[in-house]
Amino acid sequence: MPKKLNWSDKMDQKIIQARVERKSWANIGKEMGLCHWTVVNRAKELEIWEPGGLRPDPEPRLDMNRPPLPAGHPTTWGLLTDGTSLAGTAYPMPGPGPHSDV
Repeated sequence: MPKKLNWSDKMDQKIIQARVERKSWANIGKEMGLCHWTVVNRAKELEIWEPGGLRPDPEPRLDMNRPPLPAGHPTTWGLLTDGTSLAGTAYPMPGPGPHSDV
């Protein structure tokens, strides 16, 4: 069984930078002295690889410590409604509606 490779932040940054420069997996692997599949698998772990293509500018990871977005925030509402009949509509804020007795 092959020896486990311990990835460093420096190695990860080298992969990311090489992808930003649009280098192929084979070239990145050659520069790092690794098989291109090793580099591809690491890219998958770093979430910078996508089937059918690659993100040239890897997006930063989500800040898991940020507070939650409020109900109806345009970002989350848009994600929920894109491609549906509600796409482009405003979030229906709770409160007295047209049929309430208030």
